This record gives sequence, structure tokens and C-alpha cells, in this order.
Amino acid sequence: MREFKSFIFQGTAGTIFWKEPLLLKIWSRVTIVVGALMGTIPLFHVLEMYSAHSSKGQSLAGALFFEFGVMTWLIYGILKKDRIITACNGIAVFFGLIYVFAIIYYAEHNLR
Repeated sequence: MREFKSFIFQGTAGTIFWKEPLLLKIWSRVTIVVGALMGTIPLFHVLEMYSAHSSKGQSLAGALFFEFGVMTWLIYGILKKDRIITACNGIAVFFGLIYVFAIIYYAEHNLR
């Protein structure tokens, strides 16, 4: 099995630079795309509720639990200053909030 090799360069004034291997650079871009797409999953539930005009079968507790987990990852990404974690979970928080509000809206809509 081959190891990932990174290259460390000595720059001016003792600065050390690390050159990212090509495979790792490609993989980080793939994770951005996959993470962003995974963050849109709640949107499919919202579209289902919109077409049925009902939130029957949707769990508000499950949606809130999902939203809490994604928000903790978003905060972690912000604190760590990791663009990939922050971007992917920011998208998931946005669509997750739409999902939570859609469950509440259609639950109240069913009661009328």
C-alpha cells in the first residue's frame, strides 16, 4: 500500500510550507460536493409535504434532533476554521430549518 507523501518546503525567514498531495486535493473537493448534496436531503421531505399538503409521517422530534446535530458540526467547523465542514453543514442547517418549519406549518394546516 502506498503512503500519501506531502512535501515540506523551507521558505524565506524560516517559514515552512506544506504542499498538499494531488489526491488529497481532489478528495477534499469531492467531499465538498457530497457534503453539500447530503445537506439538501431534508428538501426532499419538504417537497413531499408540499405535494401532500400534510406533515403526516414526519417526526418533528427527529427533525429537531437532526438540526441539533448539524448545528453542532457547523459550530465545530466555524471554531476550527474549516471551510469544508462549515460550508456543508451551513447548507444542511439552512435546509433543515426549512424542514422543521414545514413540519410545523403543515401540522397546523392539518388542524384547521
